[in-house]
Amino acid sequence: MSIKVTKLGLILSMLLNLILGCLLFLKSCSQTSQSTDKNKDKKNNLEAVQQKAIAYMHNAICENLYYPDTYDPVKTIVDSVFYGPLTDMECVQAAEELIDLRSQYSSAQSAYSYAIDQINFHGITDLGTFHWGKDRDEAKSTMKQLQNKIEQTQSTIKNRDFSMDGKFIGWQVVHRYRAANSKGEVSFGNVLYILNLDLTESYFRYSLDNGENNFESIKKVIETELESNIQ
Repeated sequence: MSIKVTKLGLILSMLLNLILGCLLFLKSCSQTSQSTDKNKDKKNNLEAVQQKAIAYMHNAICENLYYPDTYDPVKTIVDSVFYGPLTDMECVQAAEELIDLRSQYSSAQSAYSYAIDQINFHGITDLGTFHWGKDRDEAKSTMKQLQNKIEQTQSTIKNRDFSMDGKFIGWQVVHRYRAANSKGEVSFGNVLYILNLDLTESYFRYSLDNGENNFESIKKVIETELESNIQ
């Protein structure tokens, strides 16, 4: 009798394990299916974003070309973008202004140095000394005014509002293309656009080519001012 009970217990235990195994297998299959569906949806969404970005770039670039028909897209990279110094309108405008102010200051400084050299060369008794002295004083005054503006603009960057930093605001699109310029010569262009969530509006447009106000120049100015603020 005890042997029969033992066998019956083993059989019931095996059946129970089999049932539990089947349930776990079915659950695993369901989770895998859901995960696969989610991955497909995510992939489809990313592909839709990519296509909308490409379409937007086509229209945006062609609007500023001398010969729109020569536009030829080479590469488009889309990624999510979050609020920060380089998507802060006030901060970016201050950086661009700071680049311009420093350029003006450098020119005034050169004019001041040149006037001093002329005065030293001709001597104080020369008839042209008055002229060079006037240029020197004007350049010195300009430098002082520009320095005040530079300090105010630096303050705008250093005291920017950080409360929005890290918020997802849209998409960044790095785009490389070729097209004919005003002379009909084909050349490459590289730009970075910051687009809204729907990819229907541009917040910022940065040039990735060489130049005073390109992306790297603006980024360097902002980073330098923020780092000096921490120190």
